[in-house]
Amino acid sequence: AVTAIVGTAVFSGKAPQKTTPPYCVVEQTGGAPEQHAGGVSGLKRADVEIRCHGKTEDRAGDLLDVISAALAAKQVAMGGSTVRACLVIDERRNSTPPNAADQTGYPMAVVTTEVWYS
Repeated sequence: AVTAIVGTAVFSGKAPQKTTPPYCVVEQTGGAPEQHAGGVSGLKRADVEIRCHGKTEDRAGDLLDVISAALAAKQVAMGGSTVRACLVIDERRNSTPPNAADQTGYPMAVVTTEVWYS
């Protein structure tokens, strides 16, 4: 469903100059191995921010809704790892840059997630 909106316009860290919406920018902002009293469990957490850019605030929000729904999906294989869970931590709508790494001026909505994988 996400690719139906953005095609292949999903970028890591920062979108190329002159990219026009709709597109997404994905950035890992943190993470750590899960630990408990017995030591490291083998489960890891990645904190991920996804910035959804649209030509209007409504389109950016629509893209955020589709991405949030996709994050609630089942376990999936990702390279050599298996995603065990994706938790939406925060959603911010109607955020108009310039700010952060994307100095585009296009409306933006942001979803912050925790991705648990092994």
